[in-house]
Amino acid sequence: MIEYEYSFNVSDLGIFINFCEKNGFTFKGKTHEERIIFRNKTKTDMGRITISTAENKTIKTLDFKQNLLTDNALSERKESKSLEFQDLDSAFSILDYLGFVQDNTLIRERYVYEKENVKFEMDEYSKPNSNKVVSIEGDKEKVDKIYLKVSKLVEEK
Repeated sequence: MIEYEYSFNVSDLGIFINFCEKNGFTFKGKTHEERIIFRNKTKTDMGRITISTAENKTIKTLDFKQNLLTDNALSERKESKSLEFQDLDSAFSILDYLGFVQDNTLIRERYVYEKENVKFEMDEYSKPNSNKVVSIEGDKEKVDKIYLKVSKLVEEK
């Protein structure tokens, strides 16, 4: 599947949380995430192990995504569905077998809001550095319209 996503750094997540709440988005939850990134030898693809904890429940998933880094807010990348697993050593073994090498680890708090095939993911990173990122993904036409509204809010601040 192809992910259609706007992603950009921000100084304050509050503007976007307020936007979601005032515009009928449903709060889906907050999770603490540790994401271990693996890259293949050509650096064109990445494997990702994500360990998500919310409400005293931990879920481990493995997925793959094109490693298309860009300075543009908009990106379209091929990605796999996530596979939930229990045995971390098995996931490491699979990634090793496929030629992926561990690259870095991200730690963040993620807030998710959704409405009509559009998802806001708002991240507060603590590792590898302190940073705030907002991502808007989903249906192309709806995401484009919402990004246009949100970008005006940022310009007004």
